[in-house]
Amino acid sequence: MTLSDLLTYLRARKGGVYYSDVSEAVGIPSLHLVRAERTFTVPSLTSEEIGRLAEYFDVPVDDLRRAQRASRSDLTAYLAAREKSDAPVHLQLLGNVRVSGRVAWRDRHAIALRQPDGSSVVVYRSSVDSWGETSDA
Repeated sequence: MTLSDLLTYLRARKGGVYYSDVSEAVGIPSLHLVRAERTFTVPSLTSEEIGRLAEYFDVPVDDLRRAQRASRSDLTAYLAAREKSDAPVHLQLLGNVRVSGRVAWRDRHAIALRQPDGSSVVVYRSSVDSWGETSDA
């Protein structure tokens, strides 16, 4: 999961707090938080800012650091390789939910996984925590 996706999730989990609320609590300009959350690249938050966000959202700082190192292109590369070889995809979602299936289609926001019975499960990319055969949260 990328930091932008994790920040979106954490704000929602905290009741949908406004950027201005987070900004005031952690001392990071609102515009900087907006950019960090809405970017598809690696957000440029300092180690100190990451620490303050972890404290505010009451999560381990290592979770935010791991997410900061992640890139959407990592998941895209995994999906493309599995799709090309027609191999099943294994995803760990937020909330400790695991889903698997072959890629039916994908775009920058979602993935449809074909199930053995022919149905599809659609997963928003922002809910993917980790991936691979032994994906763990």
